[in-house]
Amino acid sequence: MDGWDVIDLVDGTRRQLVPDTGPLSSGPSWGIRFSGDGRYLLVPYALGRGAPGPRATRLVAFDLRDGREIQLVEPGTSFGIPEVQPSDGVSWIQDGRLETLLPLGGRGTSIDLGPRVYSATTSPSGDTLAYVQGPTRAQRRHGAEESLHLGEGARAARETVVAEGSFQAFLGWRDEETLVVRTRIDRLATATAGGLEPLPLPIVGDWINPPEFAADLWAAPFSEPSERLGLEDPRRWYVRALWVLLALVVLGAVAAYRWVAAAEGPAQRRHRPQ
Repeated sequence: MDGWDVIDLVDGTRRQLVPDTGPLSSGPSWGIRFSGDGRYLLVPYALGRGAPGPRATRLVAFDLRDGREIQLVEPGTSFGIPEVQPSDGVSWIQDGRLETLLPLGGRGTSIDLGPRVYSATTSPSGDTLAYVQGPTRAQRRHGAEESLHLGEGARAARETVVAEGSFQAFLGWRDEETLVVRTRIDRLATATAGGLEPLPLPIVGDWINPPEFAADLWAAPFSEPSERLGLEDPRRWYVRALWVLLALVVLGAVAAYRWVAAAEGPAQRRHRPQ
């Protein structure tokens, strides 16, 4: 693998991003994120065989205007990538802190969240903070679950536990105080400092292909869905592949049965008693 291609869906232009460090690992890149303004691409990657330097995963940001690569996290350092990125610049979780560079190469912020933080994000203005914190091992043995914190500023967020349970992903902000959260593959909720409310939207997805949404989609007003055209989700390629495989197995079994029957027919006639 050499790098990544980024295509502008408006004018069709293509930009190839190739790190200066050498060949990359052939494994898939996880956690790729665009900044809120679409200028930066946040990418974790590991070097491949023959490349100089450590092969541990590192975190970088590419400036899509000129292809410049900025290293954010040293190779081998643990980090997390928030699902919802700031409106400009990028953010990541490292050593229990939400690090944000706004804009890249300029001023940055660092918010202390504490240990076992799995996901974190700030509202578009940066005034409201939300994050998910896991329980300690002792707490987990007593049935404790993840806690969702949300509040205006870091101190208020630490002191405000909106809900406890399982939180799979942050999806985006409805406004400065309301965050959309995916609690299950097919279940959404809105979180505010006042609590967690179910969001009754029909969501189609599964563990292999969970639904993806544009981060700024949730700020738009909801409306009644248009009539479905009866088309299948094109991402569910594996369903069609399983049907094709099943059809091939059935055809193979039928062909094998006919071949055996054709081979046994003459033999039975030769040994039939007169």
